Amino acid sequence: MADGLRVFIISPYPLKMPGGITRHIQDISRALTSGGENVRVVERNHRSAQGKSRIPHDLVWSLLAFIRILVQRPDVVHAHAHWVTAVPGFILKLLGSSVTCVFTFHTNPVDGPSGMKRSLLSLVLSRCDYITFVSGSLRDAWNATHSLRPKQVIVHPCSRRFDVSEKETAQFRKEFDLEDDSFPLCFVGPLVWEKKAEGVRLLISCFKSVSEGKPELRLIIVGGGPYLSRLQQFAEEIGCAGKVRFTGMIKGVGVPLSISKVYVHISFQEALGHSILDAMAAGKPIVASDIGGIPEAIANGSEGLLVSNNEGEVAGALERMISEKDLRDRMGGNARKKAESQFSCQSTAGGYLEVYRGLSKHL
Repeated sequence: MADGLRVFIISPYPLKMPGGITRHIQDISRALTSGGENVRVVERNHRSAQGKSRIPHDLVWSLLAFIRILVQRPDVVHAHAHWVTAVPGFILKLLGSSVTCVFTFHTNPVDGPSGMKRSLLSLVLSRCDYITFVSGSLRDAWNATHSLRPKQVIVHPCSRRFDVSEKETAQFRKEFDLEDDSFPLCFVGPLVWEKKAEGVRLLISCFKSVSEGKPELRLIIVGGGPYLSRLQQFAEEIGCAGKVRFTGMIKGVGVPLSISKVYVHISFQEALGHSILDAMAAGKPIVASDIGGIPEAIANGSEGLLVSNNEGEVAGALERMISEKDLRDRMGGNARKKAESQFSCQSTAGGYLEVYRGLSKHL
């Protein structure tokens, strides 16, 4: 352990807060630690981490984080997702430190950022040694709207395998009224962003047409957020609420993924979600929107079917996946193999280690 790199990872949210960013940080922290690196995580446990960002409060938090990091003298400072997390490394660089500073983008640019925040982001990132992105499409989106000068690298997130007991499965089926002979399709994702919720609405509409005459079909929507009630109301309005199960936010997604026959991810906004990678690790065939970073994980016709976001294509892909068991088995097997070989926590941690050591070829 003494010979490992001293890595400080800065999270924009408390790690107890559910979400893809905190999940990513937890995964790489564990993987790096198990590989012999000395990892510490600094959490942004401030009220602005969970609500509206306030620049003065953010700067105070950044200064406190900087002092903590300065005392520890790390080899690497790895900030994630928000400009405020990059400030401690920025100050270290201004003071002449040789620390390696890395910043990772997780989400797409927000339309119409304020001039001050745009300037702050450009300023603090100018001192980074590397900028990484969780997908190539995300890199392209940021480069189209910002001038990013540091070296750039893509490091994809990793999948998780879930151990699910028969008791957990039985409890889930009972709670959400899923018969043993049902044929469940599953979607997992936060119902927080408008464009993501728009994709789930399209999925529900397509499921309605596909499920007619197929009483065994069920659609499991896993996720909570402000759009949950609207989607529940929409399912009621179009007359398929009896076949759609909304779980809200649940502690683990292993059970719904394990019992589903097909994983479906329809969205109008995507970097590269963990839920797709987890479904691959679970050996599930996938129907997904051909947008964002999804094609970087799913090859159309190999691990799943990629579709444009229109009812004809989505419904057609669902029909085909539901009716062709051999297709499901082949694609599910391919998905699991790819998750194990390309999207393991070890491969993700290895990608970051190359960045930390200056060995990664930048784009």
